[in-house]
Amino acid sequence: MQENFCPNCGFQLRDAARTEIADSSAIPEETIVAARNPDALKSLRAKLKEVAPRFLDMSEEDYGEWVNALEFGEFIEFIAMGGEKIGMEIRAACNA
Repeated sequence: MQENFCPNCGFQLRDAARTEIADSSAIPEETIVAARNPDALKSLRAKLKEVAPRFLDMSEEDYGEWVNALEFGEFIEFIAMGGEKIGMEIRAACNA
C-alpha cells in the first residue's frame, strides 16, 4: 500500500479498504483504523450510529450541518474513514 501525506498538515492518507461484509450488522474493529485519535474515532462512531436511522432522509443542508458540528478530531477521523467505511457504519447501525 502506497502511503501519502497531506502537504498542509502532514496527515497520513490511506487508500480505502476493499472490505465486503455479507452481514453488515457488525463491522469488525480491524476494518476501522484510527487515523490519529482513538477517542475521537469512538465518539464519531457513536454519532454515526445516532444519525444512521435518519441518514437517508437528511437534506444536503442537514448533512452539512451534521458534518460541521463534528469536533476537529472527529472530522479528521471522518475523512480518514472514507465513504465506504462510513457507509458500512451507517448500514450496520440501521441493521442493529
